[in-house]
Amino acid sequence: FDCQGLWVEVEVEKELGLKNKREIEAYGIAEFVQRCKERVFTFAKRQIEQSIRLGYWMDWGHDYYTLSDENNYTIWFFLKKCSEKGLIYKGRDVMPWCPRCATGISNMEIESEGYKETTHL
Repeated sequence: FDCQGLWVEVEVEKELGLKNKREIEAYGIAEFVQRCKERVFTFAKRQIEQSIRLGYWMDWGHDYYTLSDENNYTIWFFLKKCSEKGLIYKGRDVMPWCPRCATGISNMEIESEGYKETTHL
């Protein structure tokens, strides 16, 4: 289950009535992260129940969550190896940016319907 990304955070922000990063910090980052995890587990449980009812044949006792320590250690190990090989660098590049969330976003997170390009010079 995909446990990380803006889709989780934005929905939790809506639930809590938070509008920006400062409000998240005032609420408490640890508490906010915990609410995000709870949301993931709630919807993962619902998805598993629905999948079982639909007859999906899976190894339901061994669910995989991207927030697992195993996943995070693997990512950090990979980044360490890339850094040792000089593959990580600081530079300038154009990337999709969410002004509301004040963060870079992946192409998969862009909603194209109603998309408005804004340029700041």
